[in-house]
Amino acid sequence: MATWGAGSFDNDDGADFAVEFESEGLEALRDAFDIVGEDDLEAAKAQRAIAAAEILALTEAGDAADQAISPELYEAAQRYASEILPQMTQLRRLALAALDRIEADRSELKQLWEEDDPTEWSDAMTALRERLSTPARRG
Repeated sequence: MATWGAGSFDNDDGADFAVEFESEGLEALRDAFDIVGEDDLEAAKAQRAIAAAEILALTEAGDAADQAISPELYEAAQRYASEILPQMTQLRRLALAALDRIEADRSELKQLWEEDDPTEWSDAMTALRERLSTPARRG
């Protein structure tokens, strides 16, 4: 697993998920959020769920905001918006539940970040939660 920063797409799994979302849309988001009941959460699944949550926030906001994303991902978020936006309340709940699971015990990703300085990752998770918790207006 390669990670070069705390951003949602600053790792191989998050970047790979972005490509998957570009072709699968809503189905990819739902699959990524399906981690809540896992006893021992693998880092790869956690990073995919974080990337999915970021895409959800991006889709709702309707603009790239401050996130470093590819033009292809931005275009895909806009293309799938008509499918995603009507289900936003439910999807937001799933995303926040997934983030709760990622930050809970027996999360490999959390453990990996705690081995180093977890501040950057913790700040990134807090910022992502804020983007998800505050409904945005599409631009």
